[in-house]
Amino acid sequence: MRLRRFIVIIAALAALAGCASMRDTAEDHEGARQLAAQIDELLVSAYDVAKDNPEGALGVYRHIAALDPSRWEANFNAGLIYMKRGDREKAEKELLEAHERKSPADKAASALGVLYHAAGKTGKAINVLESALSNGRSAPALINLAYLKQSAGKTDEAVKLYMEAEALDPANPIIHYNLGLLLYKTGQYEKSASRFEKAIVAGKKDGVAIEAYALSLIKLRKYEEALVVLKQLNQLDPAAAIPYKNMGIIYEVFFGDYANAESNYSGYLSKAKGFHPDVEAWTEVVKAKAGHAVPRAAGGAGAQGTAQ
Repeated sequence: MRLRRFIVIIAALAALAGCASMRDTAEDHEGARQLAAQIDELLVSAYDVAKDNPEGALGVYRHIAALDPSRWEANFNAGLIYMKRGDREKAEKELLEAHERKSPADKAASALGVLYHAAGKTGKAINVLESALSNGRSAPALINLAYLKQSAGKTDEAVKLYMEAEALDPANPIIHYNLGLLLYKTGQYEKSASRFEKAIVAGKKDGVAIEAYALSLIKLRKYEEALVVLKQLNQLDPAAAIPYKNMGIIYEVFFGDYANAESNYSGYLSKAKGFHPDVEAWTEVVKAKAGHAVPRAAGGAGAQGTAQ
């Protein structure tokens, strides 16, 4: 039924386009308005069915591009379908068409950036985004370019771009999170903790952001605060193993609470996949320190205070 509807709308579009030369100026404007409205409706319908019928959607996008070359959305959406299929050549062709048809920088150029970066062409990805941003700045495009610069090791340039993006969209959690990563890697733990906290408050409440915040707090020796955050992570993802390991290290090394250290190391071992002789050895040590068991003859050093 959806494809039949496409055919009906396409026929109407062709009729509207064909009659344009036969109308006076007022009628031309009305015809253009109707054509634009029909294309808008068709774009929405094609997008809705693209998941179940990508070929049908692609056919509609091709027709729209032929009828009205200024509608970059048709090429952009077609490019996304080809990207999902892994057809990089066709995806690049459609996205370049959308880019040339003045797609906003956070659309076609950003998608091309993802495409080129995935293919190992980070320099090309940077070039296309820089070119698009020269025609207008947007926070999503700036974030994408900053990420590419970050991936290329151009940290200072990445920070400047993130800061520019923040001025345009101060509540964007991705900006705060990515800046937090850069600050953490350069040992600026106070600032990284602040950025990770802002990312979480702004909506990035996933495990990676919460764990990154906890690790910054550990580096700052704010162990009680770190424990609170790690417990929040446990509530968010009860199957995650790493929080138990890090809590065990805090309890053992920094608080001397061997019972809680043992409990968390055991929790880690019950959830982590594979063989973990280091944590098993730590567990035996804290058991002995807590008076629960005699350590093995070979013994083993306790945790050395490096959370992961």
